[in-house]
Amino acid sequence: MPWITALQSPQIVSINGPAQVHWRKAIRAELKSMRLRDVFRAAKLPNNQRAVGTKWVFTIKRNADGSIDKYKARLVAKGFVQKYGIDYTETYLAVVKYVTLRIIIAIAKYFGWPIDQLDVVTAFPYGLMKEKVFCSVPEGVELDDGFDCVELLKEIYGLKQASRVWNETLNEYVPSIGFQVSSYDPCLYIKVIDGECVLLLVYVDDVLETGSSADLIAEVKHAEDKIVSIIHVQHNERFDRVEVVKLHL
Repeated sequence: MPWITALQSPQIVSINGPAQVHWRKAIRAELKSMRLRDVFRAAKLPNNQRAVGTKWVFTIKRNADGSIDKYKARLVAKGFVQKYGIDYTETYLAVVKYVTLRIIIAIAKYFGWPIDQLDVVTAFPYGLMKEKVFCSVPEGVELDDGFDCVELLKEIYGLKQASRVWNETLNEYVPSIGFQVSSYDPCLYIKVIDGECVLLLVYVDDVLETGSSADLIAEVKHAEDKIVSIIHVQHNERFDRVEVVKLHL
């Protein structure tokens, strides 16, 4: 499959700055991850097709104490130029209901269940493309001669349909390891075995995991790691604001 022939230093990164080594490493890690998953391939833009622009988004992830955890570079599509019915159809954002999140955390706190926060590494590139979408060549990337764009084979961040496709992928994968989708909240997944339970709450590509059995949770984590790349984190701003629930019963 024709792909990248060279990786340059994007102009939007200060290549003379003190963090240049970290940003270049982050860019290479992102592109390597995409290449391993066959996210896109070099292509020639059809005459009747418009390429969706791309850009790099750089963030510094920090630990709970404020120290730097890692430098993150993410390739994002400029989805605002997409046209309905041409390069996307349905859109959907998978976000657990706030009341569901509070109730489950309250239950976990009351019974002393472990609470683990998971970050799915580059979650969206797990979802297969259904529409034909071409993107401009990402800054810092060179293609083989004869190619002027990339064709997306899987979703990337920034596309209007990316969150919906990721949620559909999750709904196909989670039942395969014994979970059922809650009829009350489609972002709550429940697994019950011999009176013990594990609960997964999904906020886009972040997951909160808790349950009554440490052994069952460990078994679920092992099954998850076989299919998707997951980082177990202790600090997540999406969940931390409700993790300090106090019960007065």
